[in-house]
Amino acid sequence: MKKHFFSVLLTLMLSIVSIYPQAVKTINNSSWFFTVKQDFGFKSGQMNEIVLQQNKYNLMGKLSELNWEVTPELYVGLELETGWKFLSLSTRVTTMATDFGRNGKMYDSDWAGLTWMQTNYSISQNDLLYDWSIDSKINFTFNPISTLFAVLYVGVSYSDTSFSANWGYGWYGDSNSTGLGYNSPYWVSAAKFYGSGSLYGVDYCRKNINVLLGTTASYTFWNRLELKLDVAMAPFTYIYSNDTHYGRMYYVYYLDQPMGYFQFFDFGLSASYKITQRLSVGAKYSISFLNQIEGRSSVKNSFSFYYTYTNTTQAAASGYMNDFNIFVKYAF
Repeated sequence: MKKHFFSVLLTLMLSIVSIYPQAVKTINNSSWFFTVKQDFGFKSGQMNEIVLQQNKYNLMGKLSELNWEVTPELYVGLELETGWKFLSLSTRVTTMATDFGRNGKMYDSDWAGLTWMQTNYSISQNDLLYDWSIDSKINFTFNPISTLFAVLYVGVSYSDTSFSANWGYGWYGDSNSTGLGYNSPYWVSAAKFYGSGSLYGVDYCRKNINVLLGTTASYTFWNRLELKLDVAMAPFTYIYSNDTHYGRMYYVYYLDQPMGYFQFFDFGLSASYKITQRLSVGAKYSISFLNQIEGRSSVKNSFSFYYTYTNTTQAAASGYMNDFNIFVKYAF
């Protein structure tokens, strides 16, 4: 039985070896393609976390805004694309390599009276704990002339980012801090100053989902140099974020779920040079914007098991990001 098995296995291996050159030739002569792109780059920008609360006029006023800086982040990425003729599927994964130490800041602003007057302002050292993303796209390519390509794509992107802010200092003009019985601007002498490290820390984790629609146009010069323009928007954006405010006696946890339509935009410009028929190198710059979107906000503390939601408070989110990377691409 064992001898018969090895005879069958040997026959199968010889068959594969004999048909392999023809199979490779068939694939090369077909319209199937597969590419791998390795890149690394830098990201810098800001994620904004906003709390809105109903004021005495039953309108939503800004109660708090936290601005989380990313300055800068080094990341690595890998993109795979496979397809046939004009249709392809691509997937890209990125992950943070380092944020070069605690370089960013977190700016915390409060409007205790829900008016124009900003009562509290603090600055904390911001540590980017992790940041990774994945996106997948279905691409439809048009080639009106040999040097011009246009791509329409639909896709989904997901990112997960976490921050921790500590060693904060700031100025507090709310009535509880000053003891005056009324709110004051944070910049006046009546505001109470807290020195570095005297404020409790804040952690923030944001998960972001975008449904994408985009287009890419590229032109090739001298069969070597390709310039590409990329424009995308998100018909739908959903954010799921957790915010932890540390305190002396207990912690306060916020769960925010803002969402919006056609509020995320991404613009990119890239150039690549074909070294060989299969190998190319290039660089890309892109900038993305998220206009303010709003949604549910729930809260609990260290003594609570469940989050509590009230319709008098809403969460909001916004932000922007600059991205520059260099890449190597190989086509099989």
